[in-house]
Amino acid sequence: MGVIGGVLEQEIEQELDVGRTHGRARYSTYWGTEFWEPVRAALADADAVLDVGSGRRPTIEPAERPRHVTYVGLDVSAKELSRAPRGAYDETVAADAKDLVAELVDRFDLIVSWQVLEHVQDLSAAAANFHAYARPGGKFVAMLSGRYAAHAVANRFLPTGLARRFVARLRGRRVDTVFPAYYDHCDERGLRDAFSSWETLEVLPLWRGADYFERLPGLLPLYLRYEDLAIRRGWTQSATNYVVVATKG
Repeated sequence: MGVIGGVLEQEIEQELDVGRTHGRARYSTYWGTEFWEPVRAALADADAVLDVGSGRRPTIEPAERPRHVTYVGLDVSAKELSRAPRGAYDETVAADAKDLVAELVDRFDLIVSWQVLEHVQDLSAAAANFHAYARPGGKFVAMLSGRYAAHAVANRFLPTGLARRFVARLRGRRVDTVFPAYYDHCDERGLRDAFSSWETLEVLPLWRGADYFERLPGLLPLYLRYEDLAIRRGWTQSATNYVVVATKG
């Protein structure tokens, strides 16, 4: 697969047993393939990469980066960045994605974001900042959860503490690794609006939410049939995830 990345390897272990396809072709490919393909293509020619919101777990592991690449981590939490392994980043910046950081402007050939944009409170402001941080011809590639996915709806309407415990239980994760999610502009129309300042934009809807129902076997078949119906009807607003690929002209 070329560049896989530490995050993807862990997500595969947690979310995808290659033999567990639920009888659907869309579950037979490695989770994140649609994200990693444009990342791999852009990384080959990149001199500087900005990793947005990865904290303690950089999206691209040091061993998987070209040696000449400068790799910068941007996260709202300095504490999370401090928990990253030694050598994970060449530089770190603790700041909210919605707040412009002058020192990052016009620096990056590639900006990556893995399952972070749903946690940003003002995605339009963040997208404008990412555009400012990219060099001409620079790429932005993100994977995120959709606003109208079943788990996202539950996450938004439950009290914060209960929502964190609910998601942690469904995903088999520690509560301290689950962060508040706002899903601002995290649907197809919203993403196209938020990233409208970028010169080219692709928003790819994905339906891969069955892992949230693995611990609810009675609901899993019903949920999969709902996904099948959404795909047939073209309900791209209800996708469980999106991949965003944007280019600065």
